[in-house]
Amino acid sequence: MRMKVDPAHTIIRFLGGANRVASILSCDPTRVYRWEYPAGRNEGKDGMIPPKDARKLLEYADTEGIDLKPEDFFDASRLRALIVAASSEAAA
Repeated sequence: MRMKVDPAHTIIRFLGGANRVASILSCDPTRVYRWEYPAGRNEGKDGMIPPKDARKLLEYADTEGIDLKPEDFFDASRLRALIVAASSEAAA
């Protein structure tokens, strides 16, 4: 079982998964997966999304009406709550 590190893991999940994020950024999904890895493992980024990619994701979210904020790139607790709420609504 591989360990996934936040906030990258939650942001990727919130935006629809690594393949979707890679499509948004026009990059290979392996680059996106590396953000979730602990530092020192497979070029892991320890849960941090590089600033240039974060900016592109924020721009994408803004144009698509997705509730993603700059602070989410430092603390994913708000997004985790949104994901849980959305799951609860879908199950109802």
